Amino acid sequence: MASSYHRLTNTRRGLRIATLFAMVMGLGIVACPLIPGVLDVDSRPGTTMVLLMGGMAIFFLGAMVAGISELLVKIEGNSHRIHELFIDLTSAQNKQNELLETICGNSQLSDGVKSITHRDMERDALRKAIREDILKEDWEAAYSLIEDMENRFGYRLEAYNYRKEVDEFRATVIEDKVQTSLKHARLLLRERRWDNVQAETERLLRLAPKDRRVSEVITELASRKKEFKELLLTQWQDAVEQKDLDRAIELLKELDPYLTREEASQLEDSARSVFKAKLLDLGVQFRSAVTDKRWEDAIAVGEQIRTEFPNTKMAQEVTESADALRAKATSAAQQV
Repeated sequence: MASSYHRLTNTRRGLRIATLFAMVMGLGIVACPLIPGVLDVDSRPGTTMVLLMGGMAIFFLGAMVAGISELLVKIEGNSHRIHELFIDLTSAQNKQNELLETICGNSQLSDGVKSITHRDMERDALRKAIREDILKEDWEAAYSLIEDMENRFGYRLEAYNYRKEVDEFRATVIEDKVQTSLKHARLLLRERRWDNVQAETERLLRLAPKDRRVSEVITELASRKKEFKELLLTQWQDAVEQKDLDRAIELLKELDPYLTREEASQLEDSARSVFKAKLLDLGVQFRSAVTDKRWEDAIAVGEQIRTEFPNTKMAQEVTESADALRAKATSAAQQV
């Protein structure tokens, strides 16, 4: 391209010099007859006219050649530029074709080749994912990714180190949770919140099913529940013997969740006698209040009978007399 440009420049310069020389020579021929003594020519008008016409012809011919030459040079220059542009376009097209062939070749690569090509990037992404699963305590996902690192990429040593790290981190996290849960379970045991202790031991079994300390808490829960039940039974017997009916009924309600069906059957007779004695005692209090015209006390005892012994005949009698008792209580209050 550079040699063509220099050649075109030199050609243009040469043509300009030649045409300029021709035009100058034409002007010289035209001027010669007009200058006295320059040429020894015949003074006849015909000779002078021939020289003038010839000089002018040479001048205009040179000017015409100059114009034609300049036009031809411009045409050639445009042709060179078009040619160079075509070469550039061809070069760009070839590069695009090469790029398309590369893309096409990459799209036809197998998954295995792509994996090799992007091996480092995939491995870094895998490492990041393992770290995130460890921090989220998603152990199963972390172990699965470590298996991929070992089997897919062949990094056995790195997979071993990651597996060891997960094992240690998991053990530490579980140990912290187990200790916290054990401490909470023992606090609940002291407070006799058996249902909460049971829920805590179930959580412990999920965390560390083979931990000896979990088994000890479960054993302690059963032992303490048994001891507490025996204490309640002892207090129940004492209350029955001392005819402390309110205490006996309170203890019986507290005992109910701990008793097996067989144990409840054994207590049935004594419990029935306690409730019967309590009902009789309330009946005596109700009648005494009515006899003494203590209407407010009679109403209160009657409500207790209806609440604690709703299906008894005494409760029915209290209900039938309730309106009359309220009326008398209202009248007594007005008289005061």
